[in-house]
Amino acid sequence: MTAQIVQLVREHRPEVLITFDPRGGYGHPDHIAAHKAATRAYREAGNPECFPEQLTAVRTHAPGMLLYVAIPRPILQTLAVKMEAAGAPMGILENIEEIGTPEEQIHIEIDIAATYDAKLASLNCHATQINNQSPWRVLPPEDVRAVMAREYFTQVHPAPAAYRAGTPAEILLGR
Repeated sequence: MTAQIVQLVREHRPEVLITFDPRGGYGHPDHIAAHKAATRAYREAGNPECFPEQLTAVRTHAPGMLLYVAIPRPILQTLAVKMEAAGAPMGILENIEEIGTPEEQIHIEIDIAATYDAKLASLNCHATQINNQSPWRVLPPEDVRAVMAREYFTQVHPAPAAYRAGTPAEILLGR
């Protein structure tokens, strides 16, 4: 999987590579595998000694930033309270201290309200991830939107200077 991601990085030349955190968000084994492969690809895509066979068609490229997707633990705690009040099964929210990201580890917050509908539609395509007991199906739409209309990230590399909030362009372009 790492070689495939390195190939894509070299072809598309992104400035930012985003992947799951080391826990895969909530311990999902596929997410953990994706994290390991993407994090390794971030380190290796700029190295001509890594996967040199790719270099006949593409050049090396090292993205300037590595981000891990983060779900703030306070948001998950709020979801757990709302799920409990709705009498819904808690699922992964039962182990709230083992999932989610502590607030002090979140460096970037992006308002994605303009693309919220597309995000929700894409999530709903994953029947194994979003079932009838998912918070996204149990909670009222306004509660779901309040959580899902923002994205949060831990900046892994380079080391973050400080927390930043704004639009994707403002954050990624340094404004």
